[in-house]
Formats: sequence, structure tokens, C-alpha cells
Amino acid sequence: MSARDLCGCLERLSVMTSSTEREDWRKVLLQADVTLQKVIRNLEESGLQIALVVTPDCRLLGTISDGDIRRGLLRGLDPDSPVDTIVHRDPLVVPLGLKVDAALQLMQANKIRQLPIVDEDGLVVGLHTWDELVIP
Repeated sequence: MSARDLCGCLERLSVMTSSTEREDWRKVLLQADVTLQKVIRNLEESGLQIALVVTPDCRLLGTISDGDIRRGLLRGLDPDSPVDTIVHRDPLVVPLGLKVDAALQLMQANKIRQLPIVDEDGLVVGLHTWDELVIP
């Protein structure tokens, strides 16, 4: 997916989500063909501790966390390696409209701090973070 494709994805998301929601989660959307170095840079810049790997139409392919990168490096990946081997392809997600209490319970039960929000078509429309839900 090119930068232009990702821009189209972001434009669709701005129509789909409320302007009152935090919008900084969008900066963690990455195309599937990025390198490990790009993901590391994205994680550092976003501060959200997760990258969401998406298709050109914003369907969630998977997630990448600091731990995924660490395990990849231990397996011998280098900064120029493609990220497709470390993407967590079956992440826990929640539907749009799920109550905050339910999201927090899922996060606590699964010991995660980020939870992608998808619509009925599997398009990424948001991201719950533990800090945002606990400390609004």
C-alpha cells in the first residue's frame, strides 16, 4: 500500500468517526509492506505502544507491539526486514459501540493495553487504550 492509499484510508476514517473522539490513534495505521525500522519509529513517535497493520481500505490485517519486535529481533530479523513475519494476525478486537466497561474488562482479562475497534466490515475505526479509558 502506498502513502497515497493510506491517505485514502485515513480520509474514509475521518468520515466514519466522530470528531469528538481522540484522533491520534490514526498515526499507528501502517501499510503491510513496511520495514521493522519503520514500525519501531512509528511506535516511538506515537507513544501508543502498538501499530495497526491495515489494507488500503483500512481492514485490519494485524497488530505489532514492542514485544513482537523484540521477539523478531531475537529470531534474527534486522531493521530492514519486512514486518509480515511478526504481525499478530488474529488480534483481539471489539465492535464499534461496545461499552467502555466491557472494553476495560476484556483488556484486563487478556492483559492488554490497546484494543482495536472495528466496524461490521472489519474496517478499523478506532483504538481503545487502557490509559484513555481509565484516565479520560
